[in-house]
Amino acid sequence: MSQKRTREVARNRLAERLEVLPTSPGVYLMKDASEVIIYIGKAVNLRNRVRSYFSGSAKEHRAAMILPKHVMDIDWILTGSELEALILEANLIRKHRPRYNVLAKDDKHFPYVQVTWGEAFPRVRVVRKIEEKSKHHHFGPYTDAGSLRQALAVVREVFKVRSCDLKLPKQKIDRACLDHHIGRCDAPCVGLQTQEDYRAMIGQMEMVLEGKEDQFRKELESDMQAC
Repeated sequence: MSQKRTREVARNRLAERLEVLPTSPGVYLMKDASEVIIYIGKAVNLRNRVRSYFSGSAKEHRAAMILPKHVMDIDWILTGSELEALILEANLIRKHRPRYNVLAKDDKHFPYVQVTWGEAFPRVRVVRKIEEKSKHHHFGPYTDAGSLRQALAVVREVFKVRSCDLKLPKQKIDRACLDHHIGRCDAPCVGLQTQEDYRAMIGQMEMVLEGKEDQFRKELESDMQAC
């Protein structure tokens, strides 16, 4: 089969894929003629988002203008929510390192979520570079810093991660801060939460960042039954 005919077949297959895209939230993976993933994105509505690339309406970054010339196939993974799609997108980008995700941000560093396991009471923060030799855990990169910070706000509220910069447990204070009084921290700074319990909670939080919601739910239900 000639190269021209091969591209024509691929284009027809792509057109068919665009027609059957679901309207659910999820992650889409765009591939070139060699089946190499060249771009990964997330969407609240996969059908509307992906089709916008080929209708000319998605022009917010350079990748959206370049991709239609190179995409020959599209796969997608459905998720239960936009937040799940955000987390899955970040993990897949880190795994595959698609070429045009870099172009989408003009070669700037993507933000990562850093969980500071090198500390006795880990914190959660956003960083632009991975500390390769540290004990800290990293999640990402994330292509949408705004959505990332919204997701982290939810995570911090649910899991009561400390927001202070205290060097625990060495640095002592007399009383807990406002976060404790409004229910956003269990105050390990004044001994109201043990290091063991705090680190176990951080471990559960990482399950969510890794997309392991079902595993976290089972552990939570098991704890509830034990109580």
